[in-house]
Amino acid sequence: MKNIYLYISLLLITALVISCDEKNDIKIESPEFESTLNDNIVIDEDLSISYQIPLNWNEMPASLSDKFVARLSGKDKNNLIVYSPKSFYYDENTSSLLRVGKVSLKDNSVPKVLTIDTYVELFKKYNANLIVERNETQYSQLNVIELKIEKGNLISFKIVFYNGAKEIIQLDFSITKENTFNLKSTIDASIKSIKLL
Repeated sequence: MKNIYLYISLLLITALVISCDEKNDIKIESPEFESTLNDNIVIDEDLSISYQIPLNWNEMPASLSDKFVARLSGKDKNNLIVYSPKSFYYDENTSSLLRVGKVSLKDNSVPKVLTIDTYVELFKKYNANLIVERNETQYSQLNVIELKIEKGNLISFKIVFYNGAKEIIQLDFSITKENTFNLKSTIDASIKSIKLL
């Protein structure tokens, strides 16, 4: 009888050892991490931020940027809010655009102090024909308001936050609807890269 118990015990120990050896042979394969952002960090002292742009996006030449500024500002003297983009990035493959700049009031505007909430309210008021979704997220040191705006085949993600000087900074990503699924994680990675100087 003792021999049977000894035999069973040896079988269990052998099975356990074999099981442990098999587990040691198992290789856990993790997917290779591929960065979706450009390695270069953009440091903008005027905006008091640093950030990374998506991989394969290029800065637009100053001459093209000037044309964009003119078209964005328009000639409507009744606009209360001015968005002054100073950097422009473009992805030729997806026809996507990123603008980075400050949001401020015109000189004689009322109210005299602009908050992000006031900016969002006024934006919705003057763009009542657009579908605007608001989300609030916190990335380490930043409280970020994200406005998702749909207009025809275009989707704009306006990323709005305060820099250290309490100025309103906006990163504005414009992409086509068909590229939203492929680019949203890249845009999120770019947002997470923003740091205050």
